[in-house]
Amino acid sequence: MTKLEIIKELLVDTYANNPKLRAVNNMGNCRYTTEDGRHCAVGMCMTTEAEFKFRGVFGSLLSLIDIHEIDNHDSLLQEKYHGHHIDFWSDMQVFHDTHFNFTETGLSEFGESRLIGLQERYK
Repeated sequence: MTKLEIIKELLVDTYANNPKLRAVNNMGNCRYTTEDGRHCAVGMCMTTEAEFKFRGVFGSLLSLIDIHEIDNHDSLLQEKYHGHHIDFWSDMQVFHDTHFNFTETGLSEFGESRLIGLQERYK
């Protein structure tokens, strides 16, 4: 998938349409996968094995790789998501984790402008 296809799938089709699917708890902390099955932007793209291993874990993808001594972040992701720099995935995480990007029912004005910025950056 291209970066723009991933942005559309994750940020537009999933979280913008239903912000309650974000893997953010009531304290504002994000997990890759929550106990009730919600995912963050990276958690949604993880392999089944990685999703199970990192269920309930939080932190940046870069810190996850460092802490667990993982050679390549693509090894954590489903094959269709391979080939994108870790900075792209960091942008996906930051967008997902930033509560200012969302209202109860969709994207905030701030989130819409941030989304346009990401789409411009990665086109």
